[in-house]
Amino acid sequence: MDIDKDWGFVLFTNSEYGEQLGGDLFLHMLTGPIDAKFYTTIALILILLITGLVFFVRFIVRKISNRQKA
Repeated sequence: MDIDKDWGFVLFTNSEYGEQLGGDLFLHMLTGPIDAKFYTTIALILILLITGLVFFVRFIVRKISNRQKA
């Protein structure tokens, strides 16, 4: 419940995923449908970029260590 914005919600579920649904609904209510999709997309892109960077660094380290062995 947000008294300043004069809104709130109550969620009743009969599921083991009720907390996840509540969190998703809360994000949707705070940011709106477009912003929630935007933040999710940005998060996925960042995860992919970080993962790619980690693999690239590992590749470079292996190349350097192989050259030093030769």
